[in-house]
Amino acid sequence: MKHSKTGLFLMELIVGILFFSLASAVCIEIFAKAHLMNDESMQKSHAVKIASNIVEIYKNNQLDSYFQKDNDKIYFNESGQNVSLKEATYTAQIKHDKQKIVVTILCDNKTIYTLEYHHYQQRTF
Repeated sequence: MKHSKTGLFLMELIVGILFFSLASAVCIEIFAKAHLMNDESMQKSHAVKIASNIVEIYKNNQLDSYFQKDNDKIYFNESGQNVSLKEATYTAQIKHDKQKIVVTILCDNKTIYTLEYHHYQQRTF
């Protein structure tokens, strides 16, 4: 009796397709996670840039004259430019006094980055 090798070939083909399907699903998941990590990294990079710029302006005692503030909130777009609330991607919440400033950067009401700067004035005797 002669056996047909078609059944064996079909099983081998099904196993191969299953293997490649699983491998492609894993690769797609890895690419999706990498994309999310890249987006989070870009947001944090923009937030660090915005917060450090605000602190530098604070160091020069020009914070009140440089930004249009709305209840100690400043709004920025993705490129770090000061914009209105409607165009804003990032919100900077600022709390400051004579010797300290705390800048918190938010995106979609989620805190991304917080920068605290202490400015100690030199005492003369």
